[in-house]
Formats: sequence, C-alpha cells, structure tokens
Amino acid sequence: MDGPFTLESGKSYVIQGRASTLGGASSAITATDDARTFTLAAPLTGIAVGDLYVLGESNQVITPLLVQMIEPSDDFAATITAVDAAPAVLLADSATAPTFVSGITG
Repeated sequence: MDGPFTLESGKSYVIQGRASTLGGASSAITATDDARTFTLAAPLTGIAVGDLYVLGESNQVITPLLVQMIEPSDDFAATITAVDAAPAVLLADSATAPTFVSGITG
C-alpha cells in the first residue's frame, strides 16, 4: 500500500488486483490491524509487486466501462467520459436494447 486507509465499521471491503498479464484476483478483507495492514479471506494469487490493485466497499470496487471520450485539459489532466460496458450494449443495434441498470455513482 502506498498510503493509509480507513475501514468503516459495519461495511464489508474487498481488494482486487490486476497483474501485468491482465489476469486478476480478489479477496475479502476480514480484519485490519492499523491503517496500513489488513487480513485477507484468501490469498491474492498471481499478483506481484508493481501490479495494480484497488481496495473498496464490496459492492462498489470496480465497474467495467467503455471509454467514450477523453478531453485533455491544462497540466496534463483530462476528463474521461465512460458508459457501462454491459455486453448487451454492444449488441443493442442488432437486438432489443437491454433495460438500463447503472452501477456508476458520483
């Protein structure tokens, strides 16, 4: 971990990792001893130092998205516009459009 994190009481958390090979693994977090160490329900196999990971509430960790637009701005910043990557969306022009259910917040 590059910095401290705080787990709120009564919420469940998970860590998900993505290896350089694009494989991934996830595990529930069962306990935390301080703001820098935690206990996993199962080991993260296939994840190595330098791979990407994300830690968050179990139902809000990651959502697959399709990037629609990247708008560059000053100081090497950008605004990214994305939509849900629901598989049915990719087939919407050849079948009945699926019911919209968004997992995006904020």
